[in-house]
Amino acid sequence: MYLNTDGQEAPGIGFMLGDESNGADGLLVKNGVKSLADLSGKTIALEKETPAYILLKYAAKQNNIDFKTLKIKYMPAADAATAFIAGQVDAA
Repeated sequence: MYLNTDGQEAPGIGFMLGDESNGADGLLVKNGVKSLADLSGKTIALEKETPAYILLKYAAKQNNIDFKTLKIKYMPAADAATAFIAGQVDAA
C-alpha cells in the first residue's frame, strides 16, 4: 500500500531495486555512445541477474528497446570491467 502526503491510500505502482553494496551500479560506455539507443549492435558485458542487469533491462523497456536485441556477453562483473578496459566490449 502506498500513502500520499496526507496519509491517505494512493493508487499506483512502485518500482524499487534494493541491494547491498559498497559502491554503485552503472554502465561504462565507449566514446560516441550518447544514449541507450546507441548501444544497438554494440557488445555489452554484463553479469546476469544483478542490479546492473535489472536496471539495463528496465531502461531498455522505458526507451522502447527490445532487450533481446542488445548484444550482451554475460560474465562476472569483475571480468566485465576487465573486458571493457581491454577494449573487448563496447560497454560494461
